Amino acid sequence: MILRNDLHEFEALIAAGRRAAALDGRHLLGWGLAAALALALQYAAEVGDWLPSRLLWLWQPLALFGFVAAIFVAPRGAGRRLGHPVARAYTLAFGIAGVALAGFLVAAGAGSRPEGLVAILVVTGVLGTAFIAIGLATRLRWMMLPGVGWLSLAAFYAIEQAVIPIDWLRLALAFAVLLALPGAVLIARADR
Repeated sequence: MILRNDLHEFEALIAAGRRAAALDGRHLLGWGLAAALALALQYAAEVGDWLPSRLLWLWQPLALFGFVAAIFVAPRGAGRRLGHPVARAYTLAFGIAGVALAGFLVAAGAGSRPEGLVAILVVTGVLGTAFIAIGLATRLRWMMLPGVGWLSLAAFYAIEQAVIPIDWLRLALAFAVLLALPGAVLIARADR
């Protein structure tokens, strides 16, 4: 009887962890697709010169919103209520990255728009660091792959030292492949 109850609680814990991972996956998927769309729109607007320049930087607040949402999405998952380490690592990694990005946007953009290259370096760097941290802190080791991708992109921009219109398409692709795709993988894995 006790063994059956323990087994039932263990199965409930596993199911709760899977639900938490699926919730996080939906967050990454939605965030990645929304940012990719905003960056593709920014590219089209910049090349076609059909939007005011101050509207072309809306991807930065969208990136920050994604980090802030990560802090509140994972705690609502069942896994967080049970102290699931994946949910805790996810919230901590993206929360710290979000604080770093918010600090940059406030400091660099006080009274003006933050410089595009520096914003790209910070966003790609903090995303890479967050994914690497999740991969190291959990059994989701594959999450380090998107982290390496983000950090490689940060290194690319650090070497290039310039932002040209095609970079908005590069970033759109990065958000789709390195953020939305890992979200889709988390969702698929949660069904197992």
